[in-house]
Amino acid sequence: MSFNLIPFGYHVSSGDFLDVSDVANGKNNGCVCPSCDTPLIARQGEENDWHFAHASRKVYEQTSQECEYSFFVSVRMMVRQLIGNNLLINLPQYKSQLVAPLSFGDKKIKIPFEVTRKNQITITDINVEKQFDEVVFDFIGNVGSFKFMIFLSHEGRELPYRMAEKAHSNVGIIEISLMGIGKLFFHQEKQQTIYKTILLEYIQNDLDSKKWIDHPRYDKAKAEAELKLNEFKQQFLINGVVHDEDIHQFLTPQEKPKHTHFINEKYPSFKCKQCKTIWRNSQSNLKDKQICPVCAHR
Repeated sequence: MSFNLIPFGYHVSSGDFLDVSDVANGKNNGCVCPSCDTPLIARQGEENDWHFAHASRKVYEQTSQECEYSFFVSVRMMVRQLIGNNLLINLPQYKSQLVAPLSFGDKKIKIPFEVTRKNQITITDINVEKQFDEVVFDFIGNVGSFKFMIFLSHEGRELPYRMAEKAHSNVGIIEISLMGIGKLFFHQEKQQTIYKTILLEYIQNDLDSKKWIDHPRYDKAKAEAELKLNEFKQQFLINGVVHDEDIHQFLTPQEKPKHTHFINEKYPSFKCKQCKTIWRNSQSNLKDKQICPVCAHR
């Protein structure tokens, strides 16, 4: 995004971040760039989108590297100001899955599990810019007895990978990407858009921008999925006996067998006409290899 399309400026005398629609047009607005402290000029034309721009090109050229993400810095700072002590926010569904190899061949099964449904929560007692596990989060608050954290990400500010790989007990972590907000701000039909209204709506209700990193119920949901996986193995994979109409829903898509009559083509396989069980004669303990090991149908 171009450096001069800054929606929010830092108002020096009040210490607040202001929407470009909250100030007078031109240079006499008392706002500076949140990245480099360069004075900002408010451009409120009839044709182009309203925005702040650096008033001094010379100063900007000296601080251009520091101001590379001034758009996102201004947005992130405004979010912190808008939220206050409490936030009502809509959150997406959180799904995951276990993937495990079958006891034969090179196929795998997947057991999907849901950690939480799409829902709405209220985060209370919010603190801004707090550190947790050596990562600075934009917000840390409470949801009931659990800690809840929000990390605002954008180009040049990504959540460390280790946060996504490490489980934290009794903690909820959501990453909200700001990469889509520019399209909502600029090129609107109405030029005098109040950006802070759009921004708060985006943070509260946009589900596509949100990603679960951790959830207090993740370990419990995963443990239940592991029990289901073990039950599945005991029920369907003993002695190579597989109910084909059940196993297909768990096979990973790229590994689904092309022919239901063969689980492992190295050995001849049989399918019971009565109970639909598939077995390989190499793993049937019956003397007559064509007798179904489940219902004994010949």
